Amino acid sequence: MSGRSCSHRALACADCHAPVEAAEAALPPAAALLATARRAAAAAGSPWEARAAALDAAKAFLAGDSCRPAPAGPVRAVRPLRKADVGPDPDPEPPRDLPPNALSPWRIDEFARSLTDTAPMTVASYRGDVAAFAHWAWLEGVETPADVDHLVVRRFLTDMRRRRYAERTVARRVSSMRRYFRYLRRRGEVAGPDPMRRVSVQAHGELPRVLSHPELEELLRPPGSDAGPLELRDWLIVGLLYDSGMRGGELCSLNVGDLELARGVARVWGKGGRERLVMLGASAEPLRRWIESGRCRHEAVACAACARALEETDVVGHVLAELVEELSEVLAALGERADVGRALTELGERHGLPAEPPRRPPLPSDAPLFLNQRGVRMTTRDLRRVMDARCSRATHPHQLRHTFATHLLEGGADLRSIQELLGHRSLESTAIYARVTPVHLRQVHGQTHPRG
Repeated sequence: MSGRSCSHRALACADCHAPVEAAEAALPPAAALLATARRAAAAAGSPWEARAAALDAAKAFLAGDSCRPAPAGPVRAVRPLRKADVGPDPDPEPPRDLPPNALSPWRIDEFARSLTDTAPMTVASYRGDVAAFAHWAWLEGVETPADVDHLVVRRFLTDMRRRRYAERTVARRVSSMRRYFRYLRRRGEVAGPDPMRRVSVQAHGELPRVLSHPELEELLRPPGSDAGPLELRDWLIVGLLYDSGMRGGELCSLNVGDLELARGVARVWGKGGRERLVMLGASAEPLRRWIESGRCRHEAVACAACARALEETDVVGHVLAELVEELSEVLAALGERADVGRALTELGERHGLPAEPPRRPPLPSDAPLFLNQRGVRMTTRDLRRVMDARCSRATHPHQLRHTFATHLLEGGADLRSIQELLGHRSLESTAIYARVTPVHLRQVHGQTHPRG
């Protein structure tokens, strides 16, 4: 029997909680909401109690919480995603062609845990780079970091270049190894000369691609008056990336409380856990309207999609689908006065339930600013999907950051100001944009050179 049919069989058993919980843990929110409604209905004594339990689940979903099934009772909310959670996939698996514990003398795990002041993505990069070097060194007969000297490091760099690794990758691995051996020397694990002392690598990678004006216009095209909440969300995301110059991971980690709309700024945490303020620009006013009404509409659409997924299931699914469909009718009847809290109040009055507050309570400060179609915080992969859907040519969210910096430089901004806006620690990281603006260079040459 397939895994999917086993999951449905486990969910159909209201008495066996262990298989139910194991199956529900891997379900998407729509199926998890259905599972919770089923179990609440199984414990109910009448169809009316089952209907009331389904309504409670729909209201919890409309409140913006990510539902995860519980053994019984009301729906529990999953812990909100923290900034530290927004990062790459888990640490890479150890090389499979090495014997067990071959890399234990290298203390890679302890080194990664010592990077407490470093962003999760940077920690993953350091860990992967050091693990790649340790793997290569072990195959070369160097079994401990104490046996590494500058000749071993240079052989490693030569091997990477022979395999046609990008210069940026080589430079990043050298930086990771430099910090790793500095950690070992501080702990007394390595004595003698520093193996990274005579190693110097300078990256000359490809220049960042700046989006053309037609591409930018295509991405920033405003939605029509009949656009749904998802189209509005995508337009806000693209505009915010271009207006602020923030990284994709920084946008995904934004909470409602990080915005200061009156000042037109947002507080973000960049690489190394460094905090900075970014300008919202023209996105400030649309974001204010999004927080006040747009997210409510987005959650209503997510709940409607959930109901559609339940329509082909059992009686409880039909009950929940009917309730959400009825709620949609109430919202449509209210028209411009549409409000989720008011609609829930009217829906509760139809079924004799206690009246709800007339308006939805304000969002907590730690609520995610943007949700994906599953009703949870967006990820960088979701951002790439948004970019692909809005532009005919393959683009990446980081290219909007490059475009932001390039347009600032072409407009006359100095590199020091651009450095602050981008959150670069070193001015050398910002100086790369001075090489990708030939239009600006021609203007400077024409204005300053006697024969320009």
